[in-house]
Amino acid sequence: MRQFGFALICGSVLALGCTPPAAAPTTPTKPAGGPPPTSGSTATSMVPSNVKLVSLKVEEMHCPFGCYPTVEKALTKVAGVSSVKLADQKKEGTIDNPVVLVQVDNSFDPSAAIAALDKVGFASEMLK
Repeated sequence: MRQFGFALICGSVLALGCTPPAAAPTTPTKPAGGPPPTSGSTATSMVPSNVKLVSLKVEEMHCPFGCYPTVEKALTKVAGVSSVKLADQKKEGTIDNPVVLVQVDNSFDPSAAIAALDKVGFASEMLK
């Protein structure tokens, strides 16, 4: 009987595959209310001039719970990368737009980022 229970549990785990983690509570990205921006100020004026956003298309990135974290970890180790974000997807829990948005500074080397992704098994290219 114990063998049947063990087999049932193992089969269940294998059938689930790549499942999303429990949803974490989110915090709003913009504060509610507050004074409007003063004239002459823009959102870009708060970002240092040496910081820019680049886009990388990552081939064979299918799962936001397995593939994307590997891509994110590889890119955050590249010099000049300050943040990595998965581009917006049409459906939550899938990757139908295999693009990552990478916030970088002037020391960023695109070929180093592509090499880092290639090292972990993901071919990629810079988007213009």
